[in-house]
Amino acid sequence: MYAKEPHWNGISTLADAIRELGPVAYQTFPAHHFFARVYRPSAVWASLLNRQPTFLCNPEWTVVPWEHYPRTSLDDLLDVVVLLPSIYWRTDHIALLEANADRQMRARELLDNCINIEAQFDIWLSVVQQRTRLPYWAGDSEGAYIPFNEPLSFASPLLCMVHVYYWVVLIGFHQCVYALLELIREPGEKRPSPRTAAGLGLDPRKYQPTETRKLAALVCRSLDFALRTTAQPDLLVAPTWIVKDFYSRMNAIGLCELESLWVNDFVERREYYHTTRKKGEGGGGVVIGKKQHFYNVQHSIAYLVHVDNQLAKLGAPQLWLFESFVSSSSLVSFAHLPLQPRNRRHQPRAHFATSTLDFITQQKHPETPNSLPKWRQDMTELFQCLGTCAVGVKGKDIVVLGCEKRSAMKLQDTRITPSKIGLVDTHVCLAFAGLNADARILVDKARLEAQSHRLTVEDPVTIDYITKYVAGVQQRYTQSGGVRPFGISTMVVGFDKGSTVPRLYQTEPSGIYSAWKANAIGRSSKTVREFLERNYKDGMDREATIRLAIKSLLEVVQTGAKNIEIAIMAPGKTIEMLPVEDIETYVKTIEQEKQEEAAKKKTGRTPGTGSAAILTREREGGSD
Repeated sequence: MYAKEPHWNGISTLADAIRELGPVAYQTFPAHHFFARVYRPSAVWASLLNRQPTFLCNPEWTVVPWEHYPRTSLDDLLDVVVLLPSIYWRTDHIALLEANADRQMRARELLDNCINIEAQFDIWLSVVQQRTRLPYWAGDSEGAYIPFNEPLSFASPLLCMVHVYYWVVLIGFHQCVYALLELIREPGEKRPSPRTAAGLGLDPRKYQPTETRKLAALVCRSLDFALRTTAQPDLLVAPTWIVKDFYSRMNAIGLCELESLWVNDFVERREYYHTTRKKGEGGGGVVIGKKQHFYNVQHSIAYLVHVDNQLAKLGAPQLWLFESFVSSSSLVSFAHLPLQPRNRRHQPRAHFATSTLDFITQQKHPETPNSLPKWRQDMTELFQCLGTCAVGVKGKDIVVLGCEKRSAMKLQDTRITPSKIGLVDTHVCLAFAGLNADARILVDKARLEAQSHRLTVEDPVTIDYITKYVAGVQQRYTQSGGVRPFGISTMVVGFDKGSTVPRLYQTEPSGIYSAWKANAIGRSSKTVREFLERNYKDGMDREATIRLAIKSLLEVVQTGAKNIEIAIMAPGKTIEMLPVEDIETYVKTIEQEKQEEAAKKKTGRTPGTGSAAILTREREGGSD
């Protein structure tokens, strides 16, 4: 079909062709996807490493292609990074000039531009921090290597990648600013004058090699997390190369020897990691290298065109643009590429649902694998069938959580048995049904978010806010590569600050959350929910609310009070766990009421009434 179209040979020819098409040509899918996710990041990195300006720094190329698509934090970062190659190019040319007043004046003008660019970096970072208050954190790891034995973990793989790019770019940018400060120093000065730098609004200590070394350390502490979570490990080639080059230069003057060894070891581990995955998973993973990177791009484009059936909609220029970027081969090569996902991280959600079902089947019902619902059914139903029952009931000024406890084994120490009710903050608690290990992780995340909110906003979280956060975490684990969904449903209860209105929410493994007056999750939840629908009344007092929660649990709990756990939340108070003795009292009263109701239905009369009972009382009175 396109056999008569000329080939575009070379990256420069490709850039000319893209520039000739103009930014409007990349406003629609799949051309926009190619430009924003494939060509632009690679072109900006190439321009940055070659210290040569690119046409992508023109304003129309940073605005027009995104008129119909949302921007990511990486897109915003590249808008600033694309300005740096021209700064580097001008710095290199100024450094070649003779040391005189003219060179100092040019260096000062360029430093003014650097100040403006740094302000844009600060704005970008503040926006990212506003979107995610805790984008990364440090922690000890047994698998970490000295001198970076406190690796960083991130809230998401995208946040990890953008921070790695940000820190790597700052390494080169700070070196550039430091070089310009050297150019404006007065004759005879050993280092740039702080007074001169202060006049420009700069702190010269910020750009010293010792400070730049801290940025390189942040990159290295992030690389392991990026390697484990990214679906495109080839994106780590440029950051690794820049850090390695920086430490090599520092090592040449007797510094950063351990850091240089660490980076070399990381490169070996990265290559070994992907080579092992490739052998073990039939071609999964990425082998680092230019040729393999081009193959990844070619494969992604071919898969994109195949899946979305957009080949007929592509114009000849865009199609040849794709081909010329990835290789100089003919379009026939696209037909021979494997169209299945090459990496387990890319496999669809059904794979993770199946894996989760297999895991739970082996753990809970190894002898009856067919007793569970099939994975094609709702994941919520799957986990509700396995977890013990939990009930939540709202009263007038109280909210009660009740949970079914599993019977303890004879030799089990019940004092340290994990509870199915967890306190997230002083005014909010959470009950769950499903896998205890998953619940422990989710509760820890919720507690961390609640404390972070207190430190940042100086107010406790609202029940609605923490519910949305928990549901958001559950939803992310349904679509992230390399992980499975959380195997729990939760109920979040509590009172907002200064409010006496009880709150009760439910979250599901899919990330859906909803508000309730009374609800049940876990085993036989449908039966318990139907019971609550028949017996729930608005505005119940404390006693009626507790009785209804216990009575609903007794619909599925056959062993009485010893297997029931009750938590009570009231306005302005922390969680109150109902003693076992009080639960036994409620259970006895409820059982007695059930017996009386059963006797009444059987005889048609209330026990203790009728003619026989009257005669008995008369005889007893006569004997007195």
